[in-house]
Amino acid sequence: MGKSNNASHSKKRLLLLLRIFISLALIGWLIYFADMGRVLAYISRAHAPYVVLVVALINLDRILMSYKWNLLLTSKRIVLPFRRVLSAYYKGTFSGNFLPSVGSDAVRIYEVSRHVSRLGDLISSAIVERLIGLIASGLMGLLSVVLFVRYTDRGSWQLAMSLALGMALAIVALIVSLKSGRLSRAVRLLPDWKWTKKLEAILLSSLDYANDRKTLLIFFFWSVVEQLVPVLSYFLVAKALDIEIPLMDLFIFVPLIYLLTRVSFSYNGLGVQEGLFVYLFSMGGIAQTEAFAVGFLTPLLGRLAYTPVFLYFFFADRHPIPQPEIAAHEH
Repeated sequence: MGKSNNASHSKKRLLLLLRIFISLALIGWLIYFADMGRVLAYISRAHAPYVVLVVALINLDRILMSYKWNLLLTSKRIVLPFRRVLSAYYKGTFSGNFLPSVGSDAVRIYEVSRHVSRLGDLISSAIVERLIGLIASGLMGLLSVVLFVRYTDRGSWQLAMSLALGMALAIVALIVSLKSGRLSRAVRLLPDWKWTKKLEAILLSSLDYANDRKTLLIFFFWSVVEQLVPVLSYFLVAKALDIEIPLMDLFIFVPLIYLLTRVSFSYNGLGVQEGLFVYLFSMGGIAQTEAFAVGFLTPLLGRLAYTPVFLYFFFADRHPIPQPEIAAHEH
């Protein structure tokens, strides 16, 4: 048993190192072919007002994400001060830069679980958040495929409609599976083991969200709106650098880039996101160096934008100001 566990851990470490290597190799390859002198010149001439707008937009997005998660928590009658939820979300987001994709979820769940004992419901809220976010990304990716063929001379309607139909069917199948009573009945057939019972409780808690359609509808609406944040971020960074990229091109390519990045094998999409941006926009007529400048600096600025707020919460929560405790209401 011990040897099996050691082999499993070694395999996971090897896969993690491989993903990190792929990301670093992709970033190194992009830097090698870019004119870094021109990139630095663009940065030195960047217009501060646009940079400030990007920072504000990124932090507004984090507030929106926290609000959405709080909707799911409230649906389970887990009521906490919004500041606590916001703090947990910023800590999770920052930690996600150094942890695998689910690491950010684990951090924010841990932060909230210090005040709420219902770990299963917290995990299920993160699962549902991810699933609905994936559906929203899929819809925007579907729209991107159609717009790509409609407003460019590349591709064909047959290819676009095939991809769009496939994505639509996948989205419908996901929605139907969440609403189907068969899935919940299948979950109850799991063997009566300790770990399977915990898994069953989490899955049933996730499926229970189907009974709160109003919350899911509000959550889905804001998830779709949230898909516009990366598009606007790239647009504002391009404006800051005085690089002309048509807004329609960003609407076509950015959602598709983010959708493909979600399923990439690299470390948290690092390297893949930047590489796809350079490839697609170079194909669209943007010079490679200019495409690299916008494609590399936008996610970098995004990470820097929320770091000061994370640091505030990190140090403020270590030495909190004494105040009356507001307990979380539970079932």
